[in-house]
Amino acid sequence: NALFYLGQIYREMGEFGKALAVYGEAERRYTALLEDSSTSNIEFVRNIAIAKQSLGELSIKAGEYSIARHYFTESSRFWGEVRAMDGSWAKTAAIRIHENSLAIVESEFAMERFEPALDAALSVGVQIAKLMEDDPEDHEAVGALARSFALAGGVFEAMGRMGDAEKSFQQSSDLYAKAVELNSTVDAYHLGLGNSLARTGLISNDQTKLK
Repeated sequence: NALFYLGQIYREMGEFGKALAVYGEAERRYTALLEDSSTSNIEFVRNIAIAKQSLGELSIKAGEYSIARHYFTESSRFWGEVRAMDGSWAKTAAIRIHENSLAIVESEFAMERFEPALDAALSVGVQIAKLMEDDPEDHEAVGALARSFALAGGVFEAMGRMGDAEKSFQQSSDLYAKAVELNSTVDAYHLGLGNSLARTGLISNDQTKLK
């Protein structure tokens, strides 16, 4: 657990090399603990799910997209185990799994695998929208849906489908704005809103909107 939290601290400080090394060691130790059924508990499973997601994010920063996809897939598997162990974690696990799926979309996009990336972004968006039916004010779900539209917009733009790209970025802008209203402490929502608004202005070639 100490290694896991140290990895969290290094990541927040921007010490990505150190974070990668410490998370890797935490992951190995958690795996060893989970192999012994007598020490398996939900905290270990949850932390290894978070650690693998973080390792995936750090792998993206390093340009190691295939490795990143593996980590995100593994993280989703462990979140599934968390959900099976304790039903009270079902909603959180579902959102984290969707976040991992969107991170895989980002990896596919970076490797210029546009069709799979677009299909996955749209599919995940539909699943998140269904999840929001029970709680439309959940900021994490709103933020995840905004990200799915932003990723779809990026793929549409790369494919030259500018009309679809503009619509997707406008939708992501609206959703990110709602996410900021629901929870203004999350930096990713502000960044997503700024980026989506900028892309909308650039694609539309509307100088007033862009300013």
